[in-house]
Amino acid sequence: MATVSEVDRELGPCATAVGPVAARAAPTSSERSDPGRVATWLSATDAFGPALVVALMLALLVLPGLVVYRGNPTGFVRFGREFAAQIDPPRHAVIDTRTGYDGQYFWALAQDPLLLHDRTVAAFKGAGFRLQRVAYPALAFVLAAGQRNAIPWTLLAINVLTILAITIAFSRYARRRGRSGWWGLAVGLLPGFMFATIGDLSDPLAVVSMLGGLMMWQQGRRWPAAGLLTLAVLAREPMLLAVAAVAVEASARAWRSRHEYRVLRSVGRSLWPAAVVPGLAFGAWQAYIHVRYGGSTAAPGTAYQLPFVGVVDEVRRALRSGSVVSSAWDLAYLGLMLAGLGAAVALARRSVSAPVIAALLFSLSLLVLTFGNDWSYTRLSAPLFATLLLAGLERRARPAIAVCVAVAALGALVPLAIA
Repeated sequence: MATVSEVDRELGPCATAVGPVAARAAPTSSERSDPGRVATWLSATDAFGPALVVALMLALLVLPGLVVYRGNPTGFVRFGREFAAQIDPPRHAVIDTRTGYDGQYFWALAQDPLLLHDRTVAAFKGAGFRLQRVAYPALAFVLAAGQRNAIPWTLLAINVLTILAITIAFSRYARRRGRSGWWGLAVGLLPGFMFATIGDLSDPLAVVSMLGGLMMWQQGRRWPAAGLLTLAVLAREPMLLAVAAVAVEASARAWRSRHEYRVLRSVGRSLWPAAVVPGLAFGAWQAYIHVRYGGSTAAPGTAYQLPFVGVVDEVRRALRSGSVVSSAWDLAYLGLMLAGLGAAVALARRSVSAPVIAALLFSLSLLVLTFGNDWSYTRLSAPLFATLLLAGLERRARPAIAVCVAVAALGALVPLAIA
């Protein structure tokens, strides 16, 4: 457990980034006279304070939406009029846009995650890559007990609960390493989580399970790591980069110990199960939907282009924004993305570990992505900042940590602006 001085030292940057909500109130006179009570209070706030802050931010994010939609959770699904016939939204669903957003496809898949009905497959004509992301809708189906009307609620609940879960888990992870539990805020307040939550998207589940898998890997818990990474790659296929990072670290370890074992045998043992099981699960699901869909679904859901073109396009879009505040927020976030790339490269030059390699791979992937809309870059960069924070804390790299704290500060502004 961290001492009071350590908590003060670690809490400082985080409190500066996310405002007074993370600062510790001064103890009362009775608490000053009871050191044991003070220590207990500090321990409790350090462990659960971040989750309470994130819960408040999520409430400010979700509740206004429920008010606008008059308590109808289908508003978060973002159904579109053009696809209503093939998606088959529930009766009395909120349909207030022309094309809608990706949440409507997760709704469609949540009704039949195993693709047992031809109607489900037909709904994804021309968008078969979306069938790869089965974990989120399948979990929503299970939690809804197969009840169609409950699925909009479970889609929303999964995102809220997973964000709170990773905030608590990361706080405990940091505390076990002598760091402040308030570092959990830097994960729970990721802007990509915020925007994905109000659009019923799979990004929170994918990034949370991916980060949890890397945390388990760092602790030497290979089977929990394999399970979480499997969930991650079935939620969003880009999480395979984290599996690749684990494979690189495992292979490097095996190579360094080649004087003790044969190289191939050592590599095989190192890759099992954390890297092999997620890869096999992803491949098996690909084969299954290939049969049901009647064609390849391996095409990525995001277009690629020359390096930096997507970032430049987003900068131009931000400069054309009619809102000075929105433009400043966009430019600040895009700048932090580039700073995150630099921090990941610097970490990779110092050490080879799964979090460091994952941060590097995710940052490099951002350079060639085409961002689909105003906020897609926040979701697509969430894996970078999650892994960069883990790597930065492990390696005590201040530049990497500072970038992640700044991103969390921007994330704290999202629900406040919407509210």
